[in-house]
Amino acid sequence: MADPLKTLVDGVEVEVPNTIPDIRAALPEGRRAEFDRAINAAGVDEIHAVMRHWMLEAVPDPDAEARLARLASDEAERRGAEGPEERDAAESAAGTEGRGAEGPEGRGSR
Repeated sequence: MADPLKTLVDGVEVEVPNTIPDIRAALPEGRRAEFDRAINAAGVDEIHAVMRHWMLEAVPDPDAEARLARLASDEAERRGAEGPEERDAAESAAGTEGRGAEGPEGRGSR
């Protein structure tokens, strides 16, 4: 059996899966079929690169949830800070004032 590999992710030591079964098990369920296809299609000259790619994708990120929450909060704050004047200015610059997404005639007009 291969010795476990370790790396640092944001200063936290995490184990890196380094066998085909361990990499597969560490991936989210929705990515496993793609992993299987990539591993099964890899030739002898490609297998190391394919495994390295998937090893890195399978590495847990202990700060991922906090990072996603921070990004969502920043986006919500940015959208909340955009007042009517900023939206009107953006529409004017884009030449879409008063048309919305449906165009100049509006929805249902022909």
